[in-house]
Amino acid sequence: MASEDGLYVGRAHHKDSVTPGSIKDNICTLAWGGTTHEKKEFQVLCVKDINWVKSWEGSVPLYALPAGETEDGYALFIGRALYEGVYYVGKIQPNHQVCYIPVNGQEMPCLEYETLVIHNYNTMEHIGR
Repeated sequence: MASEDGLYVGRAHHKDSVTPGSIKDNICTLAWGGTTHEKKEFQVLCVKDINWVKSWEGSVPLYALPAGETEDGYALFIGRALYEGVYYVGKIQPNHQVCYIPVNGQEMPCLEYETLVIHNYNTMEHIGR
């Protein structure tokens, strides 16, 4: 699934987590532990019938796609937030009540964000790389 600027949604393994992030130029960038991490091995989200739903403070709407898991076993969801006029894809971590996005080498917490929701789970698959 690509945005207008060629940014794809994906996920990658990092430490003992599977973390959602953004893919551009064959690199998956994710926010984790206060900084950003670039991964060359990742999965790309391929799906139809999606919407971005306004969310805040760790809320996750119905039909949000659980797209990862923390090293402690908490579910992570796909979120995006607007920063200086640009959308960044990151991870919603409900137990932290934020969406973390990777911006300029830092993991930035956002209280207001949008959550990716899937209308038909049968149309969803992850393709490994």
